[in-house]
Parts: sequence; structure tokens; C-alpha cells
Amino acid sequence: MKKRDFHINIYNLDCKSYDYTFKIDNSFFDLFEDSLISKGDLEIGIDLVKSETFIDLEFQIDGWIELECDRSLDKFKYPLHLREHLIFKFGDENKELSEEVFEISAETQQLDLSDSIFEFIRVAVPMKKLHPRYDQGFEEDEEEDEIIYTSRVEEEVENDEVDPRWQALKDLKKKE
Repeated sequence: MKKRDFHINIYNLDCKSYDYTFKIDNSFFDLFEDSLISKGDLEIGIDLVKSETFIDLEFQIDGWIELECDRSLDKFKYPLHLREHLIFKFGDENKELSEEVFEISAETQQLDLSDSIFEFIRVAVPMKKLHPRYDQGFEEDEEEDEIIYTSRVEEEVENDEVDPRWQALKDLKKKE
């Protein structure tokens, strides 16, 4: 699989709607260096609508990727079901206007969607990757995540002994 497998020729497209389907396997993730994802099986459906001034792309990504559990280091299949959107406006130069809007020159003949597809998948990876067996809500797991807060002030209040310095300040306050 090569990046050019994810190019869409837009130069001769009429102003109407088109449907494209791409299949992603393990070789797709090999195209990107330092990827946390190395295995997966995904199908990408793209609805492309071309008009005189822009190209509107609607992505539907379904399948799974293999992740490594942060707790046990076991590999597991993480399901993905994504809907993403990109707009390519025709302009004078090629540049990114926002996360979803790009400007492309009128002479652009192809759209390379490989980087955008990879970015959609990469951003969908959760920060905390847990094997599904840990995601069942076991009681001992909940106790690990619980934060216990104690305060030294509470301990001082519980003691009946009062620091003589504080007692002297309290006596001054009573005199006023």
C-alpha cells in the first residue's frame, strides 16, 4: 500500500456528488513513522461533493485498530466508528485555513487524503488505553482511581490541645 492509493483525481470531476471507498490494513500504518498504531482493519467511505468554489468531503470510518493496554501491556482490538468532515476551497495557493478547511489552487489535480485519514484515526486513540477487561467497572479498579484527601488542619482541630501561641492571639481578640 502506498500513499498514492489515497489520492482522488479532482481535475476532471464534474460539479456533482461522488462516492469513494478505501480499505486500510496493516501496511497503511507502515507508511507513517513513529506511529503508535501498527495494525488495523478499517473501511473508509467518502462522500465527495464538488462545486464551482469548493469540494466537500464527508468521511465514514469503521473498523478496528490494535492498541496496547497501558495497564497490562496486552494487545487488544479497539473499535472505531468515526464521522469526519473536510472542505477544500479553491483559491490562489495551497494552505491550511483551519482544522477542517483547506485552500487549494485551481490547478490542483489530486487530493492526497492519506495524511488526513491517518490523523483522524490517530486522534481517535484514547489517552488512557485500557483492555476491555479493565473497562468493566471492577470495584478494586475504582478504588485505585479514588483520590483521598487529608488535611493537617483537621488533625489539629481533633486535638483538644491548643497551641499556646494561638491561645494568646485568641485572648487578644477577646479583649477588643
